[in-house]
Amino acid sequence: MGPPAETLNNMGAKDLRLIRENNEFWRLITPIMLHGGVLHLALNMFSQFRVGLALEEKWGSQPWAIIYLASGVSGNLWSCYFNPGNIGVGASGAIYGIMGGWFADTVGTWARTDEVTRVGNLIQVVVNTGLGMVVSLVPIVDWAAHLGGFITGALLGFHFIKINSTSSYQYQGLPRSQNVGESNPTLQQSEWLHPQIYLLSCVLINLLFGYLMLTVPLPDKSVH
Repeated sequence: MGPPAETLNNMGAKDLRLIRENNEFWRLITPIMLHGGVLHLALNMFSQFRVGLALEEKWGSQPWAIIYLASGVSGNLWSCYFNPGNIGVGASGAIYGIMGGWFADTVGTWARTDEVTRVGNLIQVVVNTGLGMVVSLVPIVDWAAHLGGFITGALLGFHFIKINSTSSYQYQGLPRSQNVGESNPTLQQSEWLHPQIYLLSCVLINLLFGYLMLTVPLPDKSVH
């Protein structure tokens, strides 16, 4: 139900050998737009529409797009290190990044959200992520891309959340919500970690995996 591996590779699939030997670093981006078949595409589109639309409306298009694309690239970096012999395609890393951002949003706005909503969101994030990770144990599924995408999405999600002078949550560069409730003195005093710490952590982790991608031994040939 999909094109052969050679065709996907010609179209820009993740292939560490080509990335390293031909400097085709664009292959860290293009796999996000490629899929292994109709079923693969349909599953990813279902997940993206089911979760992504609501979160884009809540966060705004710019933060959503940054989390989506950065997580997709990060997932491919992690995949290059942990699965250097496999070619890879799909938006799963990016979608897991949105899930990670959803987790950050749920935790970061915990004190500002009613109990039913926050518990419901947390259950959905845990169940969806947990089921996805179980599926990731299937040999043909790239668990490293999923994990890398989720961690990057979570760190960027925490970065975009900041606490203003009234301890209300907002996203960087976006208007503050008009429905934020009362101030929380405890959070106002602690202010969690500075938003840039999450961003710096995200950058450093992915720089590390970028280095590991360039140094991990190449297999004799790509596994197709």
